[in-house]
Amino acid sequence: MATIPQQAYGDFLAAVKTNRVERVIISPNRIEYTVVSENSKETYFTIPDLLADSLPDLLQANGVEYTIQNAASESWLGTLLAVVLPPLVAVGAGALLLKYTESSGGVMGVGKSKARTYAQGKTGVKFTDVAGVDEAKQELQEVVDFLKNSDKYTRL
Repeated sequence: MATIPQQAYGDFLAAVKTNRVERVIISPNRIEYTVVSENSKETYFTIPDLLADSLPDLLQANGVEYTIQNAASESWLGTLLAVVLPPLVAVGAGALLLKYTESSGGVMGVGKSKARTYAQGKTGVKFTDVAGVDEAKQELQEVVDFLKNSDKYTRL
């Protein structure tokens, strides 16, 4: 199927006024027309001028056969999707947002840490239970000593 070339709206009007247009199909978003020359017929389309309400009168005055197609004859599926799809996407995005904010403690829980503190007696692990690198154990003992006796280190 060959594609129909597009012409300017002014070229279309000039062809109508010079009686070179044989047939016109007017739809809400495009005008298809057939131009007759001495040895051929060519079909073009143009984008209608929304301010020109007198096009049917011009076509009648020049004896051009024309058909007006209503918007209802075009695909209703596209219109339905354009009306229904955006609200569905918005509702879906809102539902996902609500789901994730509830799992993190609600809207006011954003940024709150879920870290827990454990009491010293609950772990049951002592330095004597730790096996492995003696240097790591030594460093850990220094950190614990700093936390218990911070005055000793602030004097330095």
